[in-house]
Amino acid sequence: MSFLKIPQKTPLLMKPVIFIAEALVGKPLPLARYLSLRPMLALVSALLELAVERAVKKLPRRLGSIVRLTASFRAACPFCVDLNSAGHEKNSLGLDEIAALQQACSAVGDLSDFTWPPLSGFTLKEKAAWAYSLSASSSPLYFPPEILAQVKKYFSPGQIVVLAVTSVKVNYWARLSQALGVPALGVSDFCYIPAKDSSRNH
Repeated sequence: MSFLKIPQKTPLLMKPVIFIAEALVGKPLPLARYLSLRPMLALVSALLELAVERAVKKLPRRLGSIVRLTASFRAACPFCVDLNSAGHEKNSLGLDEIAALQQACSAVGDLSDFTWPPLSGFTLKEKAAWAYSLSASSSPLYFPPEILAQVKKYFSPGQIVVLAVTSVKVNYWARLSQALGVPALGVSDFCYIPAKDSSRNH
């Protein structure tokens, strides 16, 4: 349940932006309407989204989806999981694989004692991207040497930057949506149930 009433009126400048965003998602976007209360913040947020997603297109779609979902699960954000699991078929990810990502994220606690989960069906490169996004989405931030070794093995410096900004971008939306109480929109067929154990740092 959102903490604020959804604005009924939006600034003229924001109307086309919100119209396009809601048309792409296929549902009303409370978060976009909240941001419209401060148009400059809304525009900067939209530019961040567009710039990062343009960079992500240089990676395989499946890999980009794995990174987004990993950050979403680590942040325990229903809104983000819902959006980032929508259209999973186009990204060559099955529902069972999304569930495996969730389970792997939930299984990792303190990264100082990190061990690689099975994640069967995922390539070593995909596992490296998963682990890096997991680290970038944890609090406090910590990057185990074995994770850095693997991500440097499979990705160029420029690609690592893309992995980093993608993870950070998802975390931005996760924290913003949670801070405003924005629930999942219901655009995905993946049923996300956050882990009950909240003692783990995220």
